[in-house]
Amino acid sequence: MTGLSTAVAAPRKRRGEGHTRREEILQAAKELFLEQGYDATTIRKIADRVGISAPALYLYFKDKDGLMLALCDQTFGHLITAIDEIERTVADPLDRVRRFGEAYVRFGLTHPDEYRLVFLGGHIPEELR
Repeated sequence: MTGLSTAVAAPRKRRGEGHTRREEILQAAKELFLEQGYDATTIRKIADRVGISAPALYLYFKDKDGLMLALCDQTFGHLITAIDEIERTVADPLDRVRRFGEAYVRFGLTHPDEYRLVFLGGHIPEELR
């Protein structure tokens, strides 16, 4: 064994498949951040996973922090939707607090990867804190 990585990059994508490219990039970034950690993940690794060149990735995101910020926005969007629903439908303040806690726990149980990435990863860009 040579000790080289056996990971195979995805085949390069043709032009015209860009309508889902941003989501593909986010999904690849999320997977790699969870598998390898934020610090060990590079733009090149993300681009290879998607099957595009690293410079092409920069058409969608400024940098790795921008990717993480987009993942945080996406993740918090799920949680905020649940909280907004509670605010609209629950009048009692004590019941609201209890339901907020339940929504937070439910979010962690139904979205374990996103929860781990955003709340336990420790790499939320400064702009989002």
